[in-house]
Amino acid sequence: MAYGYYLREKGEDFSAVRRGECPRCHKRCIEVDDERGGGCGPRWVSYRCGCCGWSGAFSIEKECGV
Repeated sequence: MAYGYYLREKGEDFSAVRRGECPRCHKRCIEVDDERGGGCGPRWVSYRCGCCGWSGAFSIEKECGV
């Protein structure tokens, strides 16, 4: 049950980040902090808020043009 709440919160955070908003302070201060991976497959992207200091990392599936 707790994992379900975690996944829902993580999804809500990622939706806010995709809109350019911080999930905590709701200001448009999101920056890419680090990005790892490349080519085909998932990549790991870390974001942080320049206003309040929030940070989060997400695994993002990358489409391959095969």
